[in-house]
Amino acid sequence: MKHNLLLIFLISLIFDCTLLFAANLPTTLEADNVEGDQENNIITATGNVEVTNGGDKLKSNKLVYNKTQKIITATGKATLQSRNVGTVFSEEIKINDDFTNGELIDGKIIFDDGSYIKSPIITRENKSKTIFKNSIFSFCPNPLVKDNPDYINKDVSLFSLKSKNTTINKDESEIKLKKGLLRIKDVPVMYTPYLRVPLRSSGRKSGLLYPSYVNTNNLGFGLKIPYYFNISQNKDLKTTLQYHPSKNNVILENHYRHLLRNGGYNIRIENANNNIAKTDENIEQRWLIDSDGKFNFNNNVGLDFDIEHLSDKNYLRDYHNDFIGYNISHFNLDNIDNNNYNSVKLINIQELELDNDQEFNTIPILSSHLEKRGRKFNETYSLNTDAAMLSKNNGLQYKRLSLTPKITIPKNISGNIFKVSASVQSDLYNIDDTDIYNINESDYDGSITNHRPQASLSWNLPLIKKASKYSLVIEPKANFIVSSYEKDYSKIINEDTNNIELTQNNLFLEDRFVGFDRNESGQRLNYGINSKLFNKFGDFGFGIGQGYRKNNKAQDVKITGFNEDNMSNLVGNLSYKSLKIIDLNYNFQLNNHNYQNEISDLNLSLNFNNFNIYSNYLFIKNDAQSNQKQEQIYLGFRAKIYGNFSTYANITKDIVEDQIIMKRIGVDYNGCCVTYGFSAVEHKPVQFLEAEKSYNIHFTIKNF
Repeated sequence: MKHNLLLIFLISLIFDCTLLFAANLPTTLEADNVEGDQENNIITATGNVEVTNGGDKLKSNKLVYNKTQKIITATGKATLQSRNVGTVFSEEIKINDDFTNGELIDGKIIFDDGSYIKSPIITRENKSKTIFKNSIFSFCPNPLVKDNPDYINKDVSLFSLKSKNTTINKDESEIKLKKGLLRIKDVPVMYTPYLRVPLRSSGRKSGLLYPSYVNTNNLGFGLKIPYYFNISQNKDLKTTLQYHPSKNNVILENHYRHLLRNGGYNIRIENANNNIAKTDENIEQRWLIDSDGKFNFNNNVGLDFDIEHLSDKNYLRDYHNDFIGYNISHFNLDNIDNNNYNSVKLINIQELELDNDQEFNTIPILSSHLEKRGRKFNETYSLNTDAAMLSKNNGLQYKRLSLTPKITIPKNISGNIFKVSASVQSDLYNIDDTDIYNINESDYDGSITNHRPQASLSWNLPLIKKASKYSLVIEPKANFIVSSYEKDYSKIINEDTNNIELTQNNLFLEDRFVGFDRNESGQRLNYGINSKLFNKFGDFGFGIGQGYRKNNKAQDVKITGFNEDNMSNLVGNLSYKSLKIIDLNYNFQLNNHNYQNEISDLNLSLNFNNFNIYSNYLFIKNDAQSNQKQEQIYLGFRAKIYGNFSTYANITKDIVEDQIIMKRIGVDYNGCCVTYGFSAVEHKPVQFLEAEKSYNIHFTIKNF
């Protein structure tokens, strides 16, 4: 018995060394039993046989190795796992001992996504090239095949390619097919003499992507054909040709992406060859340029930009059913060091709605915040600097420099958190409005200075209660602000401040006006309470507050929510979020006299396994921008209806005008092999005389 064990050990050692010198790679053999035939120079291994050579691994129930011929024959559920090709299952594998070439009988190779190639004869010419004779290539991802290779013999693939000769070339990272037939189930539908497909593991490859179809009122029926260019590892380009034969309209879109070490950027250029008939303008070439990027040069310095510009104001409406009122492009460069920062911003605004076509050509904005902490009272000294230069195509030249030194002193007394602050905002303007539209030009020419001193006191008291089944947080808070204006507002042009709405989010701000040209002035007192409850049923939130202000100088901007008696409405928020199902957020504003609702903004979503509902209701009794009532509702859902089919629909209605603004309906199918769907969209804003309709059809064969 000892001699037999020693003999088996020596034979295994000889076998390992033989393979090692033959392949010049680390090789191991594991099996339940190993026997040697010295006369015929043959080694036989049975039971859980596993041979490893470099990155390749051969498994079988039985293995016979002929050392003279250097041939390995594996039978009984044999598999060859190759790092270059994939996993091959075969009834019998004959391969040389360095795994470079061989033959597999009745084999099939399965890729990571469950797609596969099967062939009665598979020839491995070398470690990079494998040839399949009379093969069937199922390119549909199939998780059932991935988990169980025997499933290949139980089902017929929906889409497959049958060919006389299929070659996998790892060096070229592709699969080549000659004399192929595209089949649906077993029915041939298209012949191709030659086809190249990238390997699943090869990453991105250049080639045609799946087409899509579109049908709109403006353009009629159209076809989109995209082509992908894999330029390099960090650059690519997708070119999409869209053609509408009824209008003889061609749209060419190029989308370029470039990833760099410290960031990346995208550039999208779209060009249309002709004008939509109902558009007033006569423009032969129409275009869109869209680019964005983000870079982090180090821990402190970053840059981001988002640029979009159109050839004309109707481009988005004609070609994309997009009805936005303006385009904003920006470029930001920031330097942030703890609480100090410096930034440079460039803004361009392209007006798409107004008839006079005003356009802000360039708005450079320079901002700086410097902060230093004192030691005696833990006070904070800060200096805010903001400079802006604005020009319009109608002649306005606007320059402003604002400096705001500020001191803030915090104090904690028995859990009561107090904060006292004082600041002075000084503004210097230089205005030239000789051609400004619809404004008395003599009012603003020249230089103007203004000063705005301000002081504030704030208080809040966080109260926390923790128990075994819940946690409760209640925080009452209040602040008092006093400020004044040196100049009357009519002497200062307003280019950066609009009417705003009082909400719980801005109730406690020292200055609720966004911008520098207009600021709140007078005496203001705000008070309220926030609360949060956490338990097994979810998270509950509630907050409510009110403001009082005394202002002797009226301005040309206002805050929706304040009444003639200087008391504001009650503003609040109610929220509830359960585990994965309900998400509710309700913002409201109640009249301070009769507690009637003046503003409501309700967002609700319900999420179940196969059904989702999402909705929004907006009600504004008197909008600050238009001085008109607004009431609008949005409702949408998505549901799984059968198998891989799902349907969705959403609708937006203007209740005041009793008009549907937008409605959409669609059906999608997402199978393991194909995805397809249909959707219909109709837009009809209040100012439109007729609705804009579009119909979209998409069909995709995965991995094709």
